[in-house]
Amino acid sequence: MSAEEKLRWYAALDDVPPPRMLAEDVLVTARRKVRNRRIRLAATAGLATALVLIGVAVAVPRLDASPVPTHPSPSVVPSTPSPTAPPLHCRAEALPEPGGLTPAQRMARAIDPSGRYIVGTYASGPDTVGLLMWTDGDLRQPAAAKVFAATAVNSRGVVIGKAPDRDGYKHAAVFRDGKVSLLPRPAGTMYSSALAINTHGDIVGTVSGNDLPKYGGSTEDLPILWPATGGYVLLQTGQDDLWPHTAAAIGDDGVILGTVLRSGGGFTISLPYRWNADRTGALLPLPRPLTTKSAGVAAMAGQWAAGSAGDLPRAQAPSPAPSLDVHFGTPQAHVRWNLATGAFEELGIFSPYGVSATGAMIGADDPYARTPAVWRGGTVTPLPLLDPGRSFMVYGGVSADGTTAFGTMMPPVSTTSGDPKGPYDMVRWRC
Repeated sequence: MSAEEKLRWYAALDDVPPPRMLAEDVLVTARRKVRNRRIRLAATAGLATALVLIGVAVAVPRLDASPVPTHPSPSVVPSTPSPTAPPLHCRAEALPEPGGLTPAQRMARAIDPSGRYIVGTYASGPDTVGLLMWTDGDLRQPAAAKVFAATAVNSRGVVIGKAPDRDGYKHAAVFRDGKVSLLPRPAGTMYSSALAINTHGDIVGTVSGNDLPKYGGSTEDLPILWPATGGYVLLQTGQDDLWPHTAAAIGDDGVILGTVLRSGGGFTISLPYRWNADRTGALLPLPRPLTTKSAGVAAMAGQWAAGSAGDLPRAQAPSPAPSLDVHFGTPQAHVRWNLATGAFEELGIFSPYGVSATGAMIGADDPYARTPAVWRGGTVTPLPLLDPGRSFMVYGGVSADGTTAFGTMMPPVSTTSGDPKGPYDMVRWRC
C-alpha cells in the first residue's frame, strides 16, 4: 500500500482524520500529492468580512483590539530552553480489549485531562464505527453509540465526535448522559466536525459548505464554537488577509486555538491562531516567517500549547532510511508555546501529540520511526512498548498532570509493512 493510499484510507475510515502530526508530518509527501497546498487565487477573488446569517451568533473582535500582525512575528524572543530534567520512568500496560474484535478493529484515540477517561473506536462493519470508552481502565461499549466516531472527551466523561444524520451524512455530535446528539450547524453545512471540548462542555470544531461564507473565493473549513449553553458561534479574525479556518483546542478559560489561512506568492498556508475569551485574536509566534509551509496547533492544556511550525531547517532535518524515501518528505519543525507569556520553545525533531498542564508532552522522538516518547524539562525519554513490532504511534495523548498517557501503536511504516489497517496495540503509560 503506497503512502497516498494510506492517507486516503485514514481519511475514509470514519471521516475523522488521524492526528495532525501524522497526516501532515509523517505522510507529508502523500498529502502534497493528494491536496496541493499551493492554491493559486484569482486576483479578483472576493473576501467576505462580515457574516449576516439569521439566528447565528457571530464573533466580532473588539474595535479597540490591537492589530493582528500579518506575519507570525519572528521578533518574539524564544523562551530560555528548559533546564535538563532527569529521565522520566513510565510503565506500559495494555488497555482492556473488547471481545470479538481483531487487533485491527479497535483503537484508542483520546484521553481526558483527569486521565480517568480514554475513548476510542471499534469497527463493527466496513463503514460503521462505534464508541469505546475506558473509565479508570474499565471498558464499555455504549449501546447508544454503536455508530459514533469519538475524537475527544472531557473530565466529566462527555465525548465528542461524529454521528450520522437522518440522511446518513456524518456530522459533529456529542455523547452525553447515555445519548448521542447532533450539534447544531448553520444552514448549508455539508460537513461538520467536533474536535475539542473543555470541562464546561464548550466544544470547538469546523464546518464547511458551498453556501457558507467564503474567504478569498475559498470553500475551506470555517472554525465554529458550540457553547455549553447552546447554539453556535462562527469565529472570525476581523482581518482581510487572515481567513478563519479551524478551531482545534479550547481551554477552560475560553481561549480557543486553531488556524487561519493567509495567501501570497501563489500559496495559501495555514498559521496558528489564538482567539481570546472576548474573541479578540492574534497569530501565535513562530521561530521564522512562513511563506509556503503551513503550521498549526496540535494540543493545548493550561497555559501550554504545542504544534507545528513549517519544515525543519535543512541543517536540522535527519534523513530517512533508504526504504522510507517514498513515504516521507522534509520533517516538520515543532514548538511549545507558553500562552501566558507568549514565548515559544523549539523542540528539534520531537513531534508532540499531546501536552499537559505542567508543560510535559507525549509525542514521537523520531520523525520517521514515530516511536513514542515523553518530553519533560528539555529531556526526551523513550516510552516502553508492549510489542517492539508495533512501535509506530498513530494516536497519543496525556493527562493534565502528566502522569497518565496513552498511545495507539502499529507496525513501523516501510515499503512492506505499516499497513494503516493495523494490527494495533492500545497502550496506557503510568509515569
